[in-house]
Amino acid sequence: FAPAGKIVSLGGVDAMKSVLGVEEVILTKKPGNIMQELTSNIDKVGHIIASGDTLEKAEQSAEQARKLFELEVDETAGIDWGLVEERARERFSEQVCWVCKSCDGKNCASGVPGMGGTGSQKSFQDNSDALAEWRIVPSYVRHSVEADSGIELFGRHFEHPVLGAPMTGAGTNLKEALSESELSLGMLRAYREAGSVAFLGDGASLGKFPVILDALEQEEGFGVLICKPREDTEEIIQRMNQALERGVLAVGMDIDALAFRTLHLRGQKGLARPSEDIAKIRDRIQAPFILKGILNVRDAIAAAVAGVDYIVVSNHGGRVLDEAPGAARVLSEVRQAWIDNGGSPDGVLADGGVRSGADAFKYLGLGARAVLVGRPSVIALAGGGPVALRYMIHQYARELRETMHLCGVSSVMEVPEKGVLQLATMGDGPSGASLFKKS
Repeated sequence: FAPAGKIVSLGGVDAMKSVLGVEEVILTKKPGNIMQELTSNIDKVGHIIASGDTLEKAEQSAEQARKLFELEVDETAGIDWGLVEERARERFSEQVCWVCKSCDGKNCASGVPGMGGTGSQKSFQDNSDALAEWRIVPSYVRHSVEADSGIELFGRHFEHPVLGAPMTGAGTNLKEALSESELSLGMLRAYREAGSVAFLGDGASLGKFPVILDALEQEEGFGVLICKPREDTEEIIQRMNQALERGVLAVGMDIDALAFRTLHLRGQKGLARPSEDIAKIRDRIQAPFILKGILNVRDAIAAAVAGVDYIVVSNHGGRVLDEAPGAARVLSEVRQAWIDNGGSPDGVLADGGVRSGADAFKYLGLGARAVLVGRPSVIALAGGGPVALRYMIHQYARELRETMHLCGVSSVMEVPEKGVLQLATMGDGPSGASLFKKS
């Protein structure tokens, strides 16, 4: 049976016809046609006519020929996003997620645990609000450019800077709409197949980590592990090394989860650590090291001093502290403090409120080298599995490249240099202003 999607190529027909007993092979589709979900013979790619002394022999010939048929289908081309959202709503309970038209925390079905933010949801909301304060300024009178969204990260090349945010707690937060394995494997596979990489969290409960490790092992370690800032430092290091044994590209800690509610619900205690203690952990890890949850200049400086390789500017999706600023509100000053104290300009990532390629572009314009996408990834998985998630990632990446093209930006590294963002409150001010000095 052919999967739904756009037919890329068909082959093997001559080999099929050479099978003893096969009289004819009739194709009803061709490359470029869209395949729907199979509901009748009309939906099939083709038909095999076979004969034999008995019905059994004819069926054997047809089956032998069928195995020689070569079919390549782009499954993402057959995605109906409205149907994905509808199916996600069906899988989520009303206490988890309503799959709102705009996922911005302003009409959320749940808090923490759940898919929402903590408290009044204002931290969740401010991720979108902070991004909305920036406008993208295009440039049309110029030489033509080809937009290349590729980036170098963790010693690897990726096709685009749209990465998967660390999402765990399928039972606690999603009420089993997805299993932990479905969530972890779905994230890893979809982001890898779509040209980038997904982060995974280690989970609040101690028993969840083996599932995470199994997912990483199945995907040959192609992912990034982010550990909770547990009180037990040796437990953190052990988990990171277990992930590294499976080949992960990088490891790190989401330092803002030290008082995370789901951690406490599982009887685990988080711990704040000064720069020197983070440096001791970093020194024992032979891989790129990330600190996620940076929201102020002090922490950015401390991370740089500790020798951290990457930081993620993030308020944890508004799930840790009520009334925290959205990441876009603090990104540029955090980035500058990081660089001024020895951090790499390529070592700044961000997340929070990314719902399109234009949102990703804004974060790049504010100084991030890549962005992480959380809630929309889970909605895509719940509504259509890894295929739907790949579709969403490709859409964000395509929108990003289109935005780059319209702004005359040829590479991700150029975005913060081109003066492509303008505060919505600037009024009659300049048409665009670069936030950074050219190096």
